[in-house]
Amino acid sequence: MWRDDVNRGATGGAAGVVAVSALDLVALAVHDGLTLDSGWGAVVVACVSLGALVGLGLGALWSVAGRTREPIIAVLAGAMALGALLADIFVLPRLYPLLHLGLAAVAVLSAAVAGATAWPPSGARAGFPVAGVAAALGLWVWVAPDALLGQGASRQAVMDRTRLARHVVSQVQTSVASEECAWPSPPTAGGEPGTLPARPRASILLLTVDALRADHGGAALAQFMPKTAARLAGAWVFDRVYAAAPRTNESVYSLFTGRPAPMLAFAQVGVDAEDRFVPVAVGEGSWKRRHPAPLGDITPTLAETLGRAGWDTFAAIGYVYLLPAAGITRGFERTDDTAYQRHNRDNAGITSDALADALIKGFATHDRARPLFAWAHFMDPHAPYRPYEPAGVSPDETDALTLYRGELRRVDDALDRVLGDPALPEDTLVVLTSDHGEEFGEHGGAYHGTTLFDEQIRVPAWVWSRAGGLAPSPGASVSATLATYDLMPTLLDLVGVVAPSGIIGRSWAPALMGRGALPEAPVLMTSTLHRTLFGAAAGLDKLVFEPAAGVAAYYDLAQDPVERANRIDAAPERVAPLACQLSTVARKP
Repeated sequence: MWRDDVNRGATGGAAGVVAVSALDLVALAVHDGLTLDSGWGAVVVACVSLGALVGLGLGALWSVAGRTREPIIAVLAGAMALGALLADIFVLPRLYPLLHLGLAAVAVLSAAVAGATAWPPSGARAGFPVAGVAAALGLWVWVAPDALLGQGASRQAVMDRTRLARHVVSQVQTSVASEECAWPSPPTAGGEPGTLPARPRASILLLTVDALRADHGGAALAQFMPKTAARLAGAWVFDRVYAAAPRTNESVYSLFTGRPAPMLAFAQVGVDAEDRFVPVAVGEGSWKRRHPAPLGDITPTLAETLGRAGWDTFAAIGYVYLLPAAGITRGFERTDDTAYQRHNRDNAGITSDALADALIKGFATHDRARPLFAWAHFMDPHAPYRPYEPAGVSPDETDALTLYRGELRRVDDALDRVLGDPALPEDTLVVLTSDHGEEFGEHGGAYHGTTLFDEQIRVPAWVWSRAGGLAPSPGASVSATLATYDLMPTLLDLVGVVAPSGIIGRSWAPALMGRGALPEAPVLMTSTLHRTLFGAAAGLDKLVFEPAAGVAAYYDLAQDPVERANRIDAAPERVAPLACQLSTVARKP
C-alpha cells in the first residue's frame, strides 16, 4: 500500500539522516578530541530532532516518487553519504563554505535515500510515531533554544568544528548578551609626548615576515632563522604578541595605525589586470583577487607620522595589496615595487632576494641628512611553500611543515644580507615581527585566516638597537600578552615623535628603556574570512566570539595552552569583562 511505502520511506529517511548526523558528532568527540560539557546532550537532541524531520520528508518523497527497493540503491546512496560527510570533515575545514554546504546537502540527501530504500517492511508502520516524536523535539528546540542550547561549550564546538551538524544547530538562534562596555584606551591615547626617547631621531628598520609563528620566531628563531637571530643578538624578544587579524592586509594596516582592525575602515577590494583597486560588492564573484583593503580610511599611519616629523620613509613591496594605491602603505615617500612587478604578479613568486636588494638600494640612496624609516614584508613563507635546497629541502619534499621551514631559511638568508649591509645607518632601531601565524593541523585546518587559535594569530616580535639606548634584554623571551598594533606607539616613543590621537595600542617603550613595566590591557583581534570572529586576550585568558552564531569560547591558556577545552560555562567571572567588551565591538557597524 502507498501509505506503508510512505511510512517506511519516512522512517528510514529519518534514521539515515540521524545516523549520518551521529557520525559527524562522533568525529567531533573522537577525531577532534574536544572536551564536551553537559550541554552535549542538548546538541544531540537538536541534531536528532531536526535531522529526523528532514529525513522524514526526504524519505517520504523518495517513496512516493519511485518506491525503488533495489539493494544496490541503498548501498550506493549510503556510500555517497559517507563519502560526502568524510570530505566535509577532512577537506579544507573552515575554508570555502559553499563547498561544505554542498557536501552537507549531498550527505543528508544520500543518507535519506539510503535509509528509505533499506528500511525493512516490518517497520513500515513506525513512520507516524517517528514523525510525532521528531516534531515534538523539533518544536522544543525552537521554543526554548536558550534553555536547551544556551551559549555553552557544546554549541560552540558544534558551530566551530562539525560540518553537517553545524547547519542543523545554526538554525536555532539563541540570545546574545546585551551588556556594553567601552574598549579600554591607553591613559594617554596619543597627542602627548611619551617617555623620554631612547634614540631621538634614530632610523627605523621594520621587517615583517609573512606567517611567522610565535613558536618559530620567538625564542626558537635561532633554530629556524639562525643568521637573523645572530644579527639581532641582545634584542628584546617577545613571544606572546597577537596580530590584529590572521590575514596580511588587516594585520599590517593595524600595525601601521596603532588600532585594532575592527576600529579601521576596510572594504572588499578587487584588483584588475592593471593593478587598479576597485571596491567589490558583497557576493560579486567576478574577481580572482579580492581582499579587504583600507581604500577610504584616513587614520594616520606610522609612515605619515614619521614623514611629517622629518624621516625619509621607504617601502620595498612584493605583494599587490601593499602597493600604495591600496591604502595600506599610505605615507611612504619612496617605494620600490620591483619584487612584485618582476617576481610576484601571480601571487606565487619568490621575492625574498628581490626585497633584500630593494632594501639595500634604499639604504644606499636615502637622504643622510634625515633619519630613515624602511620597511619590507617578506611573503615567501606564505603558501604555496616552495623547496629551498640551500636549507636541505629537496624538490621532492611534500611535507608542508618541512617546506614552510625551508621558506623561513630562504628569508633568513635574505635578512642576513639586509642586516649586514654597510649602508644601514648605524643608529637604527630594528623590529622583526609577523602579520599572522600558520596552522599545520593543530585544530584540523591549514594555512591562516580562518580561526583565532594561537597557531594562526600569535606571532613573535624582536626589538633591537644597533647603537644601544635600550635597557638590557631580560635574556629569556618576554611572555607578556601584547599586540602588534602596540608597535606604532612604541616606535614613536622610542624616537621621540608625538603619536597621533586615537591610538589604541600601548607603548612598550618604558619597559624597553628600563623605566617602567609593559602594558597590561586586553588585546583585540578579529577574523573576517568566511565568517566573522572577534577575540580578546588578557593575560592568559582568551575569549573568542562569533556573533552570527551566538557562540563563544573561553580558553584558560595557563591550563590549556593548546586551546582544546572551552571553559565558557565554568569560569563566568573571568569571561564576563572580556565578553562585555567584545559584544560592544561586535555591535559597531
